[in-house]
Amino acid sequence: MTDIEREQSEPFDFDLRVKKVKPHQARGTVSENPPEPDSPLRVIEALHQYVSEKKYVLLVGQAGAGKTKTLLRYLLELVQQAKDDPSAKIPILVQLKDYKAPLDDYSGIVHLIRKDLEESWGLSLTLQEIQQYLFREQIFLLLVDGLNALSTSKEAWKDISQFWDSCHKREISIVFTTRGLGYRNLGIETQLEIQPIAPEHRQRFIEERVSPGDRKKLQEWLNRAWQSDYTPFVMWMLATVCQQVNSSSQLESFSIGEAFREFVRLYQDRLYEEGRISDENCEEWAFKLEHLASEMMSDKITENFVISRATAIQIIGSEVLLNNLVRHHLLVERRGKGEIEFCHQLLQEYYVAEWLRRKLPDVLKDENSSKRFQHDYLNYLKWTEPIAIMLGLPEITENQAEELIDLALDLDLNLGARLAGEVKQALQSLAFNLIAKQQVCKKLKIRLLGKTRSESAVSLLIDLLEDESYSVRLDAFNTLGQIGGDSVILGLTNAFNDDESSVRFGVFDAFDRKITEISDSIKPDELKLKNVEIWGKQFCFLLAGLDLENEFNNKLKILSYAIEHLDLDIRWGAAIALTQIDSEQSAKILLKAVKNPNFDIQFSAAFALGEMGFESAVPILEKAIELTDSSDTCRMAIYALAKIESERAVSAIVKQCQENDDKYKLVFKTLYSMNIEEISPTLRRVFQDPIREVQTSIYRKLNTEDISNRLLQATHDIRPEIVKSAAFLLREIGNPEMLSTLWQQQTRFFTEDIMETIASIQSSCGFYNYEIYQQAQEAKNLGFEDDLIRTLYKDIDKVVSQIQENPELRQDDKEDRLTIEIVNQLRILEYNVSHETKIAGHADIVIRKNDFLWLGEAKIYRENNNYLWEGFLQLTTRYSIGDDHQENGGLLIYIRQEDASSIMKNWQTYLLDKRLPDYSFRPCKIRSLAFISTHKHEKSGLLFHVRHIPVMLHFDPKDKSGRRKTKPP
Repeated sequence: MTDIEREQSEPFDFDLRVKKVKPHQARGTVSENPPEPDSPLRVIEALHQYVSEKKYVLLVGQAGAGKTKTLLRYLLELVQQAKDDPSAKIPILVQLKDYKAPLDDYSGIVHLIRKDLEESWGLSLTLQEIQQYLFREQIFLLLVDGLNALSTSKEAWKDISQFWDSCHKREISIVFTTRGLGYRNLGIETQLEIQPIAPEHRQRFIEERVSPGDRKKLQEWLNRAWQSDYTPFVMWMLATVCQQVNSSSQLESFSIGEAFREFVRLYQDRLYEEGRISDENCEEWAFKLEHLASEMMSDKITENFVISRATAIQIIGSEVLLNNLVRHHLLVERRGKGEIEFCHQLLQEYYVAEWLRRKLPDVLKDENSSKRFQHDYLNYLKWTEPIAIMLGLPEITENQAEELIDLALDLDLNLGARLAGEVKQALQSLAFNLIAKQQVCKKLKIRLLGKTRSESAVSLLIDLLEDESYSVRLDAFNTLGQIGGDSVILGLTNAFNDDESSVRFGVFDAFDRKITEISDSIKPDELKLKNVEIWGKQFCFLLAGLDLENEFNNKLKILSYAIEHLDLDIRWGAAIALTQIDSEQSAKILLKAVKNPNFDIQFSAAFALGEMGFESAVPILEKAIELTDSSDTCRMAIYALAKIESERAVSAIVKQCQENDDKYKLVFKTLYSMNIEEISPTLRRVFQDPIREVQTSIYRKLNTEDISNRLLQATHDIRPEIVKSAAFLLREIGNPEMLSTLWQQQTRFFTEDIMETIASIQSSCGFYNYEIYQQAQEAKNLGFEDDLIRTLYKDIDKVVSQIQENPELRQDDKEDRLTIEIVNQLRILEYNVSHETKIAGHADIVIRKNDFLWLGEAKIYRENNNYLWEGFLQLTTRYSIGDDHQENGGLLIYIRQEDASSIMKNWQTYLLDKRLPDYSFRPCKIRSLAFISTHKHEKSGLLFHVRHIPVMLHFDPKDKSGRRKTKPP
C-alpha cells in the first residue's frame, strides 16, 4: 500500500465534485419533472454515500479527469476503515486494462481479483476461495477501473456482463469507472459524472501554483477553452507550459495537441540541459514513442493500454532504449508485472496523434487511401481522441481538415461535428460551413453546431431564437448556454425580461450548466416576490441553483410564498426547487404547506417531502390516490411513496396492489419506470422478484427481427412517452444494424432519446457506422490491403451469376468449357486473365496485374469431396507459392446437384477434418454461399487465403413444360 500512498501525494487538491446523472426525460410528459440543477458533491463523499445506499456506482469522467486517482484515494480511505473496523469490507482494485479472456470457467474479473490480492495484500487464494469470499461471505468491495479500456470483443463483454449480473443479484458492492457518458455502462443506474473543475478552484490553483506573471496567460487560455477541458491533468500541464511560453497570445492560440507537444518538448529540453540525453535521443524517442503508442492502439496487439515488456522491446527495437524511456518516466513499467504503459492515457493518445499526422499525406493521397483510413481508424471509437488531438496541430492544412471532417460526417454526424470543433481557430469558419450545409432538421443542426465551437455558429443560433417552433428556440437557448462566452451571456440574460414566458423558460433551461454566470447577472434586489408572478416556476428553479449565501433566507421566503401559490405551475416549481435545496429550513416550509386547507397545495408539498424521504408525507399521498381520478396524480403519489424508507409507505403501496387490477398495473408500471436504485430498500425487497421477472420476460422476447422493426416504427410516434420506451428497448437490444435507420429518423425528427440509443449502441460495438464496419470486415475477410481482390471477387460473382441464369444449357459442359466461359467473360471486363497457363503445371485461371498474381482451380462436384480435395491440393501445393501479392487464390466448384448450401457446408467440415496448419475458415460477406479458408502455405510459411466459390448448375424442374426441356430432342 505504500506505493499507492506515494502515488497519491499530489501537490494540489482540486476538490473534484460529481453530479448524479439523471435518466433523460422526454419533454411534454405531464407526470415527469423537468431537469433542474443538482448541487455537486465531493467525489469521495459521494462514493461513500452512494455505495452505502445503492451498492453499485458508475464513476464517469473524461481522460485526465482523475477517475483512477479518485479510486486510489477512495481505496486508501476504505483500507483505513478496514484497519479500524474488522467488519468493514476489503476493497479490491481491478484494472480492466489488465483484463485477459479466461481459459477456464472463472470470470476474467475473478482472475484480476486474485492478482490484486497477491500484489496488494500478499494473499494467495485459489479462484474457488475468491468466489466464496466474494459471493457467499461477501467481504469484498470491488473497485473496477476502466470499462472503456476493455476490449470490444463479444467474449469479453459477455464475461463482464455475466459477472456483473452475478454481483447485482447478490448485492455485491461495486464501483466502476468509464471514460464518458455514452460509453458502455452495463446498465448501472447510479452514475456519478465528474464535473469540470469549479471556477473558484481553478482560480485557487492559478493563485497558488502559477507565478503572477503567468497567471494572465493561463486564464486567457481557460477563457477560450470548453469547461470540459478543465481537468486536473490538463490544468497541471498548462501551468507547466505557460511558465515557458513568452506571450499570452501564443498560449491562447494553443490547441490541446499543441499544449502536449510543448509540454513534451519542455521536458526533453530539461533532460538535455541536465546532460542526460542528446539531440539524437530526442528525435529517436519521439519516433519510437509514436510507433509504440500506435501499435498499442491497434487490434493486432491489444485494445487496452498496457503491453508486455517483451512486445514493447520488439516494437521499439532496443531494450536499452526501453529502459531509458522508463528511467526518464515517459513510459511506466509496472513493478513485478513485466508490463509497459504510458504515464498517462492522454499522453499516449497525443503520441498516436503525432503518428497519424505523419501518415496523413499518404492517407489522403487518393480515394482508396482515404477509404482505408475511414475503415481502419475513423470508424472506431478508440481512435477518436487521437484524431481529435491531431486536427488541432498546426501542420494540419485546410484541405486536410476539410477532407477528414467530410469523411467523418459520412460516417456519423456527431463524430463529424465533434472533429469540426477540434480544428485550430483559423479553420473554425471552415468547420462551421461543413456542418451548416448538412441537410438535417433544425434541432439536429443546432446540436451539431454546438459541437463546432465556432463564432459563426453563435450568430446562427441567436437567429434561431426567433424560430416559430418553441422546441427549436429552446434547443438554441440550451446550446448557447453550453457554448458560453461574454456576448452569449449578455444576450441571454437580457431575455429574462422578455414578454414571452417560453423565451424566459428557455433562458433558464439554457443555463442549466451556467448557473454561476446567471447568478452574477442577478442582483440581490431582484430577488423579490413579484418575480414569482413575472417569471413563474422558472424563477423557482433559478433560486434552487443560485448560491447566494447572503440571500439564503430571502430565497426561502420567496419559495415559502410560491409553494402555497394557487397557480399549479408556480406551486410545483417551488416544490421541486425546495427538494433541490434539501435543507432543514426547506423541510419546515413543506411541512407547513402540508397543513394548508387547500388539498392541491397539500399534495404538492407532500410529493416534495416524499422525494426527500419524509414519512410524514405518507397520509396525504395515500389520500391523493384515493380521491383522484387522474392516473397521473396516482402515479406521482406512488412515485413519491416508493422513495420513502418506511413500513407505512410500503404498506400504502401494497394496499393499492390489493384494491383492483388497474391499481396493481399502475403500481408496477410506475415502479418499472423508475431506476431500481431510486426505490426504497424495503419496497425493493417486497417487489424485486416480480420486477426482475417482468424485465427478464421482456428482454427475452426483444431480440427478434419483428420486434426490432416494430420498435423502430415506434420511434416515429408523436407521443414522447412511446418514443422514450422504444428507444430504451432498442438500447437493450443493441443491434448495430439499426444505426442507419435510427440516424435516418434523427435527420428528419430529432429526439434526445434516440440519440442516447445511438450512442449506447456505438459504445457497445466500438464503432460508429455499421455499413462501413461491414465493408472493412469484408476487406479483412478477403485477406487484402486494397480494392483489387474485392473488385475481382465481385466481378467473378457477376460472371458466375450470368452462367447460373441458364443451367439447362450447361448440363453437358465439362470443366474446361465452363472455365473458359468464365475466363472469356473476365477478359471482356478487361482482366489480364488466361486459361491453362504453365505455372508448375497448368492452372485453370491465372490473373495478373503488375506483381499481383491470383490463381484459380475449377472442379465439378462428384457426390463426395475427394475430387474437390485434389483440386485444393493442386492449387495450394503445386501452382501457388504464397509469397507477397500472391497470397490469394480460388476454388470454383461446379454443382449440378440440389442443395448447394449443404454441399458447401459439408466441404467446410471436410477441410476442417484435414487439420491443415493454422487452418480457419469464415463466411464471405459479399456472397453467403461462398467461404474463405486460411492456412499456412507449405512453401512460403505465410497465410494463404482460398475463396471457395460455388457455381450452381442444378436443373430439375417439376412443372410439365419444364420437364420437357430436360428431355433430349
